[in-house]
Amino acid sequence: MTATSSEPFTAERAEPLLTAAAAKAGLPLPAPRLLRLGENAVFTTGAQLVARVGRSPAAAPTAAREVAIGSWLAHATEVPVARPVDIPQPILVEGHPVTFWEEIPDPSEATFPELAGTLRVFHAVDAEEVPADIVLPELDPFNRISSRIESAPIPERQRSVLRSVYDELVEAWDTVTFTLPPGPIHGDAHTSNLLRGKNGRLALIDLEDSCFGPREWDLAMAGTYAKSLGWIDAATYRDFVEIYGTDVTESPSFPTLRRIRELRMTSWMSQLAADERFTAQVEHRVACLLDDDLPRHWAAH
Repeated sequence: MTATSSEPFTAERAEPLLTAAAAKAGLPLPAPRLLRLGENAVFTTGAQLVARVGRSPAAAPTAAREVAIGSWLAHATEVPVARPVDIPQPILVEGHPVTFWEEIPDPSEATFPELAGTLRVFHAVDAEEVPADIVLPELDPFNRISSRIESAPIPERQRSVLRSVYDELVEAWDTVTFTLPPGPIHGDAHTSNLLRGKNGRLALIDLEDSCFGPREWDLAMAGTYAKSLGWIDAATYRDFVEIYGTDVTESPSFPTLRRIRELRMTSWMSQLAADERFTAQVEHRVACLLDDDLPRHWAAH
């Protein structure tokens, strides 16, 4: 059974789409296994390939751009990225885009210092190096936040707080001062999106948010983890800063970037608020956004 726009997007719905796409492409699919389910269903195929199945037909343009960006970065720059398979992609099955990538052998999550070095290489790519047939969109720091707030199963008082913070930050974004030159950025730069293979090779994944914008955006997540949430220790963050060469927390943009990051994280988790495992955490995160001085006791997952 395949997915339609009216059906929930689950692993059971995504796997037949993958099977059909592999058949269309003539690629082996001996032992597909779900790795994660989010905006895409990501599978290992059992044949040293990873497949990404788009949640809906609306994801097709993004998938096509992601493949183009991955191919360009892999072949024309020093940026370590996951490499798309050299076939016409995406493959559309009932409108859903399916893309295939070379698998990173026995991957583990990279470290923050490794992320700093990778971002330094990525940010050294100049806008003029982007091929004419690749259109990098302008960064939208508020992408999907509003729709998540409106659809989340949360009390109206929480929704009202999130709407207010959203409006505050949309207004603040127009006045933010950045000190680093803008250019191509990853867009979702955290260590879960940088894999290290057993051979030591690093590879950035999830290139779908790659865009043109302030380099501070890619650095702000590590800064938020260190200075606001305490998810990485001071020594690790010092290594990150030393390797990259800039401390984003000293930028005049950081207070706004930090709150946007926290709002994004809260709006994402708010979608899970019906699950009692997340209810209290969502409540706490909303309270922190309402009171910026409130100590953050945010669960990492």
